[in-house]
Amino acid sequence: MTLKTPDPVHLGQSKSKSVKRIPIFYLNDVEYTIPEYISPRVFLKYMWDKRSGSEFSDLDLLVSVLGEDAYQALMNYESLTKEEWSQITEIIKEYAAGAVEDSVKN
Repeated sequence: MTLKTPDPVHLGQSKSKSVKRIPIFYLNDVEYTIPEYISPRVFLKYMWDKRSGSEFSDLDLLVSVLGEDAYQALMNYESLTKEEWSQITEIIKEYAAGAVEDSVKN
């Protein structure tokens, strides 16, 4: 059986596009958002860091998805409960993992 030579994938030619964002939490009536589309690269890096034993893999994922302003807002919010924190982190992990799952399905 002869395999057909695959068409090469062209990388590095991404076009700059505006990123649509969706709300993830509100703090004192300020809306904080995450990208509607999270690149699979973000979750792949997270999985690599986890596998490599990085103790900062969760932090890196959260900051890269939330952005520093949103992360610092949460960090400085003294009334943040474990349940609220858990909800936010689970949404981000599921959303980022979904980007990888969606790309595998296509």
